[in-house]
Amino acid sequence: MNKSLFVVLIILAVAFATKRETNVALAEMRRSAFGATILSTIQLNLAAMYDVTPITTLVDSILQSLQESQAAADYRNSTNQVRCDQNIEQFSRQIKDTQNNIQNLQSQINSNQDSLQRDNYALQQASEDYDNTDISIDKGTIDREDAHERWEYSDKEIADALNALDEATRLIQHMVHGVSFAQIKSRYDKVFEKITTNKSKHSTLFKPLIIALSQLSSQLNNDSIQKILNLLQNLRQALTDAQAEGRIAEETAQNLWQKLLEQLQSNKQKYDAEKQRLRDQIIFVNSQLNQQKNSLENNNNSLENFIIQLQDEQTLCQKQSIDYEDETKENQKETTILLELKEHLNEKFSQLVEFIQ
Repeated sequence: MNKSLFVVLIILAVAFATKRETNVALAEMRRSAFGATILSTIQLNLAAMYDVTPITTLVDSILQSLQESQAAADYRNSTNQVRCDQNIEQFSRQIKDTQNNIQNLQSQINSNQDSLQRDNYALQQASEDYDNTDISIDKGTIDREDAHERWEYSDKEIADALNALDEATRLIQHMVHGVSFAQIKSRYDKVFEKITTNKSKHSTLFKPLIIALSQLSSQLNNDSIQKILNLLQNLRQALTDAQAEGRIAEETAQNLWQKLLEQLQSNKQKYDAEKQRLRDQIIFVNSQLNQQKNSLENNNNSLENFIIQLQDEQTLCQKQSIDYEDETKENQKETTILLELKEHLNEKFSQLVEFIQ
């Protein structure tokens, strides 16, 4: 084969291959909406004028617009990322703080509920102690009054008995001084009746005296009279001692009761004050519980809102990031198409014209 012919064939082969590659590249551009739009725009310009300069200028303008759009997208993405980081950090911190508040409030509520239970039990105990003390005062007062009345009655019985003994002594002494029994009989009968009808706990002491007095009218002599006087004296001494012991016992019992009453009244005042303190404490704790429960409910609502806001913010940030990536990819794709097209305009304009037409 002629050397010149071989060179020509080589050139034709390369030209054919280049043309084929150009057509493939342009066909690939046309598959995208943006590429098809650009090729259609070039076709319209070529139909108006066969000049590459306006088309190159248009491509450069679009490239510049894409660069500006990408720069704006980069700035917007950077701003969004800063805002997202700040908001996510803020919501996360608010969620954590609110969770801590909820935990603290729940702990305070549990503590106050335990305190309220203890205070209610203590109030019940103080009320029972107060009521029991009040009952003890009432019962003690009644018992003391009854005991005092019994003492008064017993003391009066002894006093009446002593009066009767004194009257009997006077009558006997009258007889010693010569007064006849007949003269004192009416008085004697009254005294004898008082002595024989005495029902006190000391009545057994009167038996010897009663026997002696009953024999007085039939056995009136110095021995019997002296015996009666001795009995009267001994009996009077016994009754006087018993009366004194009774009064001492009554005074002692009254003093003991007075001390006990003062102690009971002091305890009653103490229990009453304790009841009032516990009531005030229960009111205060209930008030705290109501506030804490309201605060807990508000914090739970806030926590729910913060979680929703965080989720919304994360969703928004994710969408903005995806939109940015999609926009960047689209800008890169369109930029690649324009740069490749610009290369065809500068180096393969005739092939481009042939492909479009």
